[in-house]
Amino acid sequence: MRNIDLIRQVISASENNWPHVLGCLNINVPDSPRRHAPCPACGGKDRFRFDDNGRGSFICNQCGAGDGLDLIKRVNNCDTTEAALLAADVLGIDYRTTETPEATSQKREQLETERQRREQERLKRAEKDEQQRRDTFSRQFDDMRRKAVNGKSDYLVAKGVGDFTFPVLPDGSLLLALVDKSGAVTAAQTITPHGEKRLLTGSAKRGAYHAINAQKRPHSIIIAEGVATALSCHLIRPDAMTVAAIDAGNLLPVAEVMRRTYPQAQIIIAADNDHQQGDSESGGINTGKDAAERAAISVAGRVSLPPTDYKADWNDYHQQHGLAAATAAFKDSMYQPRGKGAQVKNHKQSVGALNEISSGEVLSDDEIAVLEEINRTFTHVTIGGKHKVVSLKPSQTGGVSHVFEDLSQFQHYFHHKPRVARKLAGSAWLSWSGKNYKPGGVGFYPVPDKCPDDVFNLYEGLALEPIEGDCTVYLNHLLQVVCAGNEEACQYLIQWMAHIIQKPDEKTVRGNRDEICPGHRERHNG
Repeated sequence: MRNIDLIRQVISASENNWPHVLGCLNINVPDSPRRHAPCPACGGKDRFRFDDNGRGSFICNQCGAGDGLDLIKRVNNCDTTEAALLAADVLGIDYRTTETPEATSQKREQLETERQRREQERLKRAEKDEQQRRDTFSRQFDDMRRKAVNGKSDYLVAKGVGDFTFPVLPDGSLLLALVDKSGAVTAAQTITPHGEKRLLTGSAKRGAYHAINAQKRPHSIIIAEGVATALSCHLIRPDAMTVAAIDAGNLLPVAEVMRRTYPQAQIIIAADNDHQQGDSESGGINTGKDAAERAAISVAGRVSLPPTDYKADWNDYHQQHGLAAATAAFKDSMYQPRGKGAQVKNHKQSVGALNEISSGEVLSDDEIAVLEEINRTFTHVTIGGKHKVVSLKPSQTGGVSHVFEDLSQFQHYFHHKPRVARKLAGSAWLSWSGKNYKPGGVGFYPVPDKCPDDVFNLYEGLALEPIEGDCTVYLNHLLQVVCAGNEEACQYLIQWMAHIIQKPDEKTVRGNRDEICPGHRERHNG
């Protein structure tokens, strides 16, 4: 067999089976792409990560990246052909003869069976590791939360935003809880009075955030890095929902969570201006600005950058210039970054096309702002081949309800508004690629993540907000009044009610209420 044929056959036979092949050659690799370990070739402590990706790919901070054959070569200090021979022995490839297609197929099946077995083991280990991480975090966070007392943080006082109260630990450190898209606390950060920050062990930070002022239906959402910056942004724009993403690397994941949860909201990334001397001349990296722009492009959002020629965030600017000046600068410095060829996730549109309408007119920033304002209220939907515009309007019961209107009726709302590209604002919005558009129709998805991107979700959350308190009286009412003292029926009823809240997208079992609550008929017939 020619060397090139051997190499190709080894690569093909090893696909999705590299952990087994490497293990048989005493080359130990991590069983998770997130786990760091010593490099099998050059050592170290945690410089090596094994991504696999079906071809044995890896990354070493010391000796670089490569695939499965590259790793065999480095460990054994040999060339590609010799590495392929070593792998061929493990795979049972007889490179001295030509195998029949039947034999090759049988070996492939054996390797696939082995690969599936190893994958199942890997998934079990990953699940166990994830549970251990959650348990570790929960124990540590619960312990800290019990010790913390709500009060003013010395750190925030020094940052000029000390009027807000947070859980404060006995040593004066601020305890900041971060929640995921479901509202569960998955991470937490401590900040000492001197500003030293640390994530709790086991924190799952990606996509988790701390909401300064959570809102049910926010028109605008501001995402900042640190909590002090977020508090300043809240003072600058108290009408907006403001959240802290903790650091620049988490801006994009949090922005995507916000876009999925609040598809009609305007999203503004309050960037840190990590200015370096000589940026404009030498092309220096501005980490805060770059991260903010990537996040904004991903969700068709905007960026507000402190207008300074030195390193500063919006908390710095707020302290140095005062609230009035910071409020004006925040508005004036806002812009929409243009992503070259980038795609806006969940909007299926080119970011570069957001500054023009379908007839080709280029829009100014002020005109885009008018269209984004319409986006806060209206969504274009297609239902049964007919085009409608849906919005939430006050109902006779004192709440709000969805109203569907024809396009012609919708456009009449904007005669008093500034024109956009010489058109009525409503007409320009309908021909703008950045509008809220759901061509897949409407649906009802109490779990928003299950709603397809092209479908308008009619679910608007629960009608009541839960409050903390003693539920003993209510539980006693269910037992004694609703279920006539029947504990078994009461337990069934509580589970039935819990199912509605815990699994809102699943249908509940309908039972005979006389069977569920035996006292019902006697009370109402008495």
